[in-house]
Amino acid sequence: MKRMVCECCGMSDMLKQDDFMVCQYCGAKYTIEDARNLIVEVTGTVNVANAAQEENLLKMAAVALDSGNNESAENFCNQVIAMNASSYDAWKMKAKAISHLGTGAQNRLKEALHCLKSAFPLAKTNGKEELFPIFEDAILSEIKFRNENFLELNSKDNKDRIIETFSIIKTEGLMVLKGIGFKEKEAETTLKGILSDCFKELYALIDKAYGNIAAAFLKSSSFHNDWPYENEWDRFEEELDLIILLGEEIVELLSETADADCLVHTLDMANKVSQRVLEVLSNHSSLSKDQLLAEPKVRRRKAEIRERNKRIAKLYEAKKRHLKEEQDKWEEAKKKAIASYWETHKEEYISLNRQIGDIERELASLRLEIHALIEEAKNLSKAPFESPNKDTYASFQKEIDDKTKTLSSLGIFKMKEKKELKEQIEALNKKALSLKETLQEEETRFLEKNDFKIKDIKKSVSEKWKAEERLNISLSNLRKSIENVVSKEDIKKFLD
Repeated sequence: MKRMVCECCGMSDMLKQDDFMVCQYCGAKYTIEDARNLIVEVTGTVNVANAAQEENLLKMAAVALDSGNNESAENFCNQVIAMNASSYDAWKMKAKAISHLGTGAQNRLKEALHCLKSAFPLAKTNGKEELFPIFEDAILSEIKFRNENFLELNSKDNKDRIIETFSIIKTEGLMVLKGIGFKEKEAETTLKGILSDCFKELYALIDKAYGNIAAAFLKSSSFHNDWPYENEWDRFEEELDLIILLGEEIVELLSETADADCLVHTLDMANKVSQRVLEVLSNHSSLSKDQLLAEPKVRRRKAEIRERNKRIAKLYEAKKRHLKEEQDKWEEAKKKAIASYWETHKEEYISLNRQIGDIERELASLRLEIHALIEEAKNLSKAPFESPNKDTYASFQKEIDDKTKTLSSLGIFKMKEKKELKEQIEALNKKALSLKETLQEEETRFLEKNDFKIKDIKKSVSEKWKAEERLNISLSNLRKSIENVVSKEDIKKFLD
């Protein structure tokens, strides 16, 4: 029996549409002439003999894979799929094989990823755990392969093939991850992690590519003769611009997919390349002394750096907004999860809220008491000393002053009156002095009494503050007991 097997996905469900044969599984189109080459001979039906042949082919595919003979492994897997398109092992091994069969002109990453998607529904155990490492390896292997090609020859074609690989990861990665058992959010997070690893490879590529280009330029004989030919400098800049363009195009491609930090670091790397060009222009007299050559190039590089810095600022702003939105979504989902839990635990919820209410009322009363005590202490510290003896002392002082004035107004011949006034003043001074000492003792006792009261108040306030702290801890624990009834997994259910 003959079957037409699609080269892209290995399925044999082909229909003629217009002048093409179209795979109904993956959508690949073939001309009629090319489609004839897809026909595979399969003898008999899938019986015991075919099952033995299938098992033998799978063993040969596994041996070929282990020995690094990926072409043979793919061929064996295709034969199995032609006989039995429900062979999980064939799809899995085919994905492994073709993930290492890309060539300079042909990128087979998409095909490898779709093989994994075809394998997942056929898995008897946890296909997700088996297929994800192949998914990850296929992507990173392709990225490294493309990067190595670019290092060997930093051409526009090789740059575009790196971009193509990142584009495949963007367009196919999420779909395939979900196709091998990942949930939406889990798939997005996982893909971002893989892209972060891809970006690390990109950073290393940009750094190494710049080093290679700069070393070749600085070693040129014309440069050491203190004057680079204009075509040498132009070639130097063209090669560097290709590196910069690679980074910028990837940032543009993945601006909505990759982590903002990866995008920012890529633009920083591009800025470093531009900055190094500026350093070459400023550090070497052969370039800097030719102002007609140097100045426009300096202005251009500085303008590039300014524009990239603007993009970096926008990326950071977008990241902040995104984090805020994610946090708001999380808090809203948490509220819903908590509300859902307490909907089925109403009696406990009412009891907890009653306890919270009791503590809040107790706290309010305690805070009023604390405030009243603090005000009492303030008033005591400011309270003036009062005593009836103060008025008596004042009257003595006034009488002394009056008699002193009268004494000073008497003439020299009024000796008798002067003597009497002096005696009176002296008596009054004795009484005033005695009274002053009494007042000082009274004031000391007054201040000591107030200080004692203030100390008692402070002690009482301290004890009440401790009571307030204990109540606040109890209140916090009760509120936490209302909020901490849901796990992260419970919250995630309300995020979608």
